[in-house]
Amino acid sequence: MAAYTPDMAIDEMIRLRYEELQPMTQAEAGLACGVGQSSFNRWLRGRSAPRPEHVDAVARFLGTDTAMVLNGVQLQRPRGRLGDPAEAIRYLTEQLSK
Repeated sequence: MAAYTPDMAIDEMIRLRYEELQPMTQAEAGLACGVGQSSFNRWLRGRSAPRPEHVDAVARFLGTDTAMVLNGVQLQRPRGRLGDPAEAIRYLTEQLSK
């Protein structure tokens, strides 16, 4: 089972667990989390995060508790959208300094 840390965003946790469960399809993983393949794919790519009504199912899929999932959702950075310009600049500066 994947080892999650408190500094991991939800997309990282989902990606780790999904890779662990290969050859599971995204449709099967989505079904386990109560969503369709397209929603699961957006979570996997960091384009969106699970909604509150999916937290319990995601926690079961990940094999962790809901507190870890909620923490991961809070750490999720939106990808594919600008969002708050100040946050986007901070995030890009952070990424460039790595």
